[in-house]
Amino acid sequence: MRRILFAVLFLLGVSGLANASVVDLTVLGNSGALNGALFFQEFTQPAGSGVIDSFVRVQRDGGSGYSSGFNVDATQQTFQYNEIAGSFTHSLLLSAVPIVTYNGADYRAFSLDINQNMGEELLSLTRVIIDLRSAGDLLDGTAVKNTEYAGTGAGLFPTGTNVYDSGLGNRVDLRYGFASGSGESDMVMLVPNSYFVGINQYVYLFSEFGTNGDARPPYPDNDGYQEWWVNEVESPTNPTSPTTPTNPTSPTTPTNPTSPTTPVPEPASLLLLGSGLALAGHRLRQRRASRT
Repeated sequence: MRRILFAVLFLLGVSGLANASVVDLTVLGNSGALNGALFFQEFTQPAGSGVIDSFVRVQRDGGSGYSSGFNVDATQQTFQYNEIAGSFTHSLLLSAVPIVTYNGADYRAFSLDINQNMGEELLSLTRVIIDLRSAGDLLDGTAVKNTEYAGTGAGLFPTGTNVYDSGLGNRVDLRYGFASGSGESDMVMLVPNSYFVGINQYVYLFSEFGTNGDARPPYPDNDGYQEWWVNEVESPTNPTSPTTPTNPTSPTTPTNPTSPTTPVPEPASLLLLGSGLALAGHRLRQRRASRT
């Protein structure tokens, strides 16, 4: 009985991972959605590296392929994860996050600038968790440094209101080569404005990039910092709705929405086909005549 129960639990766990959703932004023009948030490619450049007013920067440790962190008022000595100090990581009020309208609905817009080696320019954003909290200097995240967070969105911080979680196992795959370098946004994430409820007004955005594992994908963090920032952005220009995320274990659905057309034989092929049918009919008549 114990073996059977263990086998059932194991299969349920594997099934959950197999059903993870992936937003593929490695192909130009793609978009997608995870748990209500929309993800678009965005190539805007305020003025270059260092000009983006980021509210959180994270950078991997040494040869690690993983980085994580959240925005908070703290020092380099007191940060919990892979955050970078200075003016690059700080608290963020909800009033500073712009509202954009897309397809008649209001969203809060968060922009992301990534860095990767050009030879291995793919990077996976493996988790995004957003909370509203009462102050901007709360250092009480429950994740473990340099370890991929496996808990729930609501369990990351002990207090506050969890407003968004992209989901354990879900990810957004990004390509560094589309933008020209640091200082240019690579992606914009739109989170429904209706999610941001309650009296708390400090936005905490926790994100994870890459992986410590050997399997690909997800794609590891291999270069400089990744930074989130907010700015007045235009509504996405993509006239179509975000594409449905692909299942990483299933073949990708063809981009052509119509079914493949049946090839039409050329005239010469039709002539040969007609001649073959006529010859077959002639031989059949001969066989019948010989039997009689």
